[in-house]
Amino acid sequence: MDILSPSLLPLASIEDVIGICGVFLVATIVPIVSILTRHQRRMAELMRMTPQQDTRVVEHLDHMQRQIDELRSLVQEHIINNDRPLPLTQPPPTPTIEQRLNG
Repeated sequence: MDILSPSLLPLASIEDVIGICGVFLVATIVPIVSILTRHQRRMAELMRMTPQQDTRVVEHLDHMQRQIDELRSLVQEHIINNDRPLPLTQPPPTPTIEQRLNG
């Protein structure tokens, strides 16, 4: 028996190799293309939605800035009101000794 005999070393024909490679390529390329296409679609949607979201964000920031300004003015008003000196009132006159003894 010869070791190199075709019956002992079954070699695949070129058609079998091309078929196996084709199946492998389809099995790997199709999911990759699908992932890339889905990613591109999502990026396009994000690019389309960005201006709409930006206007809402800007409006929200403007509203928050107005609230901060209002709060700042209230705090300043409160500080000013608390920093004013209290009006000086005259203490009651000190009673004399006679008034203390009689009274």
